[in-house]
Formats: sequence, structure tokens, C-alpha cells
Amino acid sequence: MKEDFPKVKLVLDTRAPKNNPFDRTKSLYPVKIYVYDSLTREQNRYGTTFSFTKEEFESIWLAVKPRKQNLDLRGQLQALLDKSTSDAESIIPFTFAEFEKTLNRHSLDKNNVFWHYQELINSKTGSDSISNLELYKYSLKSIKAFLASLDPLKEKKIDYLPFEIVTVDWLKKYEAFMEKANKSKTTTAMYLKPLQAVFNAAGIKNDNPRYPFGVGKFRIKEVRKSNKALSDDELKKLLAADPVSQDQQKAKCFFLFSYFCNGMNVKDILLLRYGQIKDDEFSFFRSKTKSTDSIHKEIKVCLNDFTKMVILEYGNEPNGNTKQFVFKEFTEEDSELIKYHKIKAFTRFINQHIKKLAKSINITGDISTYFARHSYATGMIRNGLPIAFLQESLGHSDGKTTQLYLAGFTDKSRKDAAEVMYHKLIS
Repeated sequence: MKEDFPKVKLVLDTRAPKNNPFDRTKSLYPVKIYVYDSLTREQNRYGTTFSFTKEEFESIWLAVKPRKQNLDLRGQLQALLDKSTSDAESIIPFTFAEFEKTLNRHSLDKNNVFWHYQELINSKTGSDSISNLELYKYSLKSIKAFLASLDPLKEKKIDYLPFEIVTVDWLKKYEAFMEKANKSKTTTAMYLKPLQAVFNAAGIKNDNPRYPFGVGKFRIKEVRKSNKALSDDELKKLLAADPVSQDQQKAKCFFLFSYFCNGMNVKDILLLRYGQIKDDEFSFFRSKTKSTDSIHKEIKVCLNDFTKMVILEYGNEPNGNTKQFVFKEFTEEDSELIKYHKIKAFTRFINQHIKKLAKSINITGDISTYFARHSYATGMIRNGLPIAFLQESLGHSDGKTTQLYLAGFTDKSRKDAAEVMYHKLIS
């Protein structure tokens, strides 16, 4: 009889709060598999790899119609519930001891690369590191596509990859697969780094013979991006350019806002709040380094007539609330995921229209927001400003990062800086 089967459901165990490193005001709680045996009236809860805040669990699992951005997690939870229910109902007569064997045999398979991938993905869910979360998902999808290419006739869903399979030779074949698919070396390197992190998370590191990465084994090929910068003449042409559309005008304004504000990236521009502005200055911490640098370097920026104009033209009307966003792209109701997608969309908008404007005035068509930061740094070098000042302006927490940054600049930039310093001494 169906009613004699044990009842299985997913619950948020609010008895066991965990620290939320991304929002201290909201605790994380583990999702557990709740099993109730109606015959013996016994019940048990079993841990999973999922943890959410109460609000996240409500919107992902309990909502009748979850939002589009929650459908993937909803599907993962549903698959977990379906499997647990199927396992419980297959045990006749049902015992908790037999059910626990199914958990150990499937859900907690510590030798499965994909299991560790999913655990790392789950650990990043709900954080503000959404781009990192997306990278892990793309990496996992790419590796599964590679496995499918090795056995194209295989119909069974690929959900198991033992660590022993991932050898130096396997990684070289994956690299060749990516090259054949016309993926760049940068993309290949970006997708391999999460796989390396999976090995480390599983405790399989340099001293383990199963670890395929490192010196004498497989080395992820780092592709150093060239530091692309505009010359002073090109910047002057861009500043004086007459855009043919409002979109080009807006793209020009935000590109130059980034340039004049120490090469500030789009995310930090859109996160800027009125409370950060004091008189003709504002300060901020780079979002990119908040989670990686132990010492957060405060960056101070002086507003000029142009950047003030951009705020006046494209900013919100100040309402006296220091928490108010300066620019209109974000609202207080936006979740971290919505902000992430808005940042991506706004960056694409700037790049699309700044390219058209640049081509119309005979500046490189490769221009993007990436140029603004490097143009600012190169300009500082041309003007002979000391490395310590460059380090402070760019928000680098130690000089090594700045030295690496300087290593990519052209010989002409260094020559220009040397000339400026020489002429300052003899003038």
C-alpha cells in the first residue's frame, strides 16, 4: 500500500544555524532529507550539501512558481527528493539502516569529481560571487561535453567521473577538444581552474600521485592579457568626439568616467552610493579584491568637471539617503543575481557603443571598458608618477601586484615616463 511507504521530504533545519560569510544578518541553515516511517512512527533527518537562508529556501523550494534564476537549484533539489523517495520506497520492509546505505552509496560518493563540483557550486550559491558560480557551472558543463565526445553513442546521462580518470593525458585531450571547438586558450584555462579547485577540495593535492596538475605534470597555460591603453591623443579625440546617438553619448560618458576615476570598473561604478561622496571626492573598495585581499585598500578619487557632469546627467536625484545609489541602473530591491546580470548587460552596452564611436574617429575597434583602467595607469606612467602612487590609485594591496601590472606595459610607455622624468629635472 502506498500509504505504508515512508514519507520523504526536504526541510530546512533551522535548529542548526551556520555563519553566512556574505551576509551576517541572515544565517544559513542546512537542507536535510526528512524521513518518517508511519509503521514504526520513527523519523530521521539526513544532511545534504545544500544550505540556504530562510528567504532563499522559501523562494527556491517552497514557492509555487520559482523565479527563472532559481529553476536550476529547484531542479537539483527535486532530483534529490525524487531519488531519496525512490530509494526509500524500494526498501521492503523499510528500515532506516538500509536507507542510510543508499545515501552513502550515492549521495556521498567522495570519489566522484562531479559530486565535488556540485558541493563547491552549492557553497557559492547565495553569495555575491555570482560570476565565480557561473564559471564553475560552465566548467562542469564543458567537461561533461568533453566526456560525451569521447563516447558519442553513450545514451546514459553522464553523472560519474572518478578522480583516477583525470590524468595528464586526459587533460591534454580536453585541451585538444577545446581547441577543436574554437575555444580560446584563456577560456580553456578558466575552465580548468575550477577542476583543479575540485581536486584540492577533495584533499587530492601535490603530494598525492592522483594529482595531475603542477610541475612535471599538467600545467594550466596562463595567457597574460596585454595591457591595452589609449594614447593621450586618442583620449583627447574621444573626449572631443561628437556621438551620433544617445547610446553612444552614454557609453562615451561612462567609459571616460571610469578613466577619470582611477580606472574604476563598471561594477564599482554602479555600486557607488551618495554616502561615499564627500565634497569633490569619493572613496571605494574594489569589489574584485574584497574576497581575495586580506587588506582592503581604500581608493580615493577626485571628481572633476566631467565626472560631475556624468553624475548630474545619468545619476539619481539625491534624496538625502546616504545609501542611495548614485546611478539609476540598480534599485534597492535588486538581488545579487539581478545586479550581476545588470552589470554584465551594462558592460556589453558600453562596449558595443564605444566601439562604434571609436571606429568613427579612427581609434582601434577593439576598445572596451578594459581599456579605461589601463589607459589611466599608462597615463600615470607617462607622467612619471611614482609606483607607490600608482599602487594606491589602483587599489593594489601590495607592491608585487603593481609590479606585475607594470610588466605588461609597452616599451614606449616606459620610454615616455623616463622622458617626462628627465625633462622635469632639466626644466
